[in-house]
Amino acid sequence: MNTVLVATLGGLGALFLWGVSDWLASKSSKKYDDGSYVNLTLQTSGAVIMVAILLLSNVGLPNLRQIILLILTSLFFTFAYLSYIKAFSVGEAGVVVPLANIYPLVTLLLTATFLTLSLSGMQTAAVVTIIFGAVLLGTEKLNIRKAKEHLSLEVGFALLTAALWGAGFFTVNAIVDELPWEVILGAICITMGLFSIGYYLYKHRNTKKRQSILRNESGIIAGLALTTGSIAFYVAAESTNNVVIPAVIASASPLVTSILAYIFEGERIILSKRIGALLVVLGVALLNI
Repeated sequence: MNTVLVATLGGLGALFLWGVSDWLASKSSKKYDDGSYVNLTLQTSGAVIMVAILLLSNVGLPNLRQIILLILTSLFFTFAYLSYIKAFSVGEAGVVVPLANIYPLVTLLLTATFLTLSLSGMQTAAVVTIIFGAVLLGTEKLNIRKAKEHLSLEVGFALLTAALWGAGFFTVNAIVDELPWEVILGAICITMGLFSIGYYLYKHRNTKKRQSILRNESGIIAGLALTTGSIAFYVAAESTNNVVIPAVIASASPLVTSILAYIFEGERIILSKRIGALLVVLGVALLNI
């Protein structure tokens, strides 16, 4: 099968499942109003799945260089998520999401500079089209007054998120052709799961009674969707020896989140999001011509 088609299918799988996960996570956040608890549910459910997969898989251990890169990737993704949460706490989604969604540009620039990146002119145009569409998909109607009050802070955290996500995909790109996807995703999920446990315990260190993860059903399903989407992503990356195309396509996951919010919550899909969706579809089509 054509490698670009495999990368596209993996990216589309991640796009759909990560979008579902984001929608469910937002519902969970509204219900529990405790970011550390929601994060704990998402990350630990994913870590449990990957522990089971690793125990059932016959895969070897990574070498020292690969371990260092896996640790770096996990740290990048962990702090990116914390920065993303912080950006939302001080700013508007209409500013935060579009800026955070430029992370594939960071990955693309780092990969082109330090690694090998083979894209034709048509594929480069397709990638840029998808990224621009993903940015538009993240736009929301702004509260102008609130945005002006915190603009520099929310922009800073959103750009930091994009830089960290982009760097994380770049570091994992350096070993995606060397290690099985089970080892890569397992290391990332387990590290982020352990961090979420530590963060939750620290935040609730003065609380005797803590909430059970099993109570947060939407959070558990969100974690399962997130991990399943990540499996599709890394299987495609392993097959094509590159994460750039799947990462670019998956960045359009706000499309799925917006559609679900429209169907189940009656949220209006604004014009910019509709244009963004058309650009993503156009970019995916160009990518596979």
